[in-house]
Amino acid sequence: MKGDINLLPEDIMSTTSYERPSSGSGALKLVIGLILVGVVVGTSLLAPFLHVKMLERELAQLEKEIASQKYNEVKKVNSDLDSINGVLGKKEAVLNQIDNASYPINDILVAVSNAAPIGCKLTAIEFKNNKMKLTGLVEDNLVVAEFVSAIQRLSFLALDSEVKIEEGNVFELTVLVGRKGEK
Repeated sequence: MKGDINLLPEDIMSTTSYERPSSGSGALKLVIGLILVGVVVGTSLLAPFLHVKMLERELAQLEKEIASQKYNEVKKVNSDLDSINGVLGKKEAVLNQIDNASYPINDILVAVSNAAPIGCKLTAIEFKNNKMKLTGLVEDNLVVAEFVSAIQRLSFLALDSEVKIEEGNVFELTVLVGRKGEK
């Protein structure tokens, strides 16, 4: 073929492969990617805000329902319980104070009987309003003195009256039960 006609432009003839001219698809992909990232970030920021708003609406509805008349009886019972608990708390404090200030009678009787020396026999013990009246028989006056001394050494007993010794070596004395210095 003798005279082929070449219809291609000159610059294409010199290249060995054909490259498609860029049509801006890289910029388009970048823009689409940025839009998608913006949508994802916006959604992730907006979703918690919408959830909080929804919860606030539910809370407002619940508060409105609680304020309704059908819960007035519950409110009254709760206020009554609070006032009763306050009164019980005061009474419990008084009882605890009494418990702390009192001594068990068994401990007192054991301490008094252990304080009695040889030759001292207790015949009567009367206990009333934290006062204990002791009556007994002794061999002589020195035994009474030992007994009074032993009682005064006890931390929860204090001599309240003078010791009376009658004929027949019968003695009588009154002691206060409680910490020394309390009356």
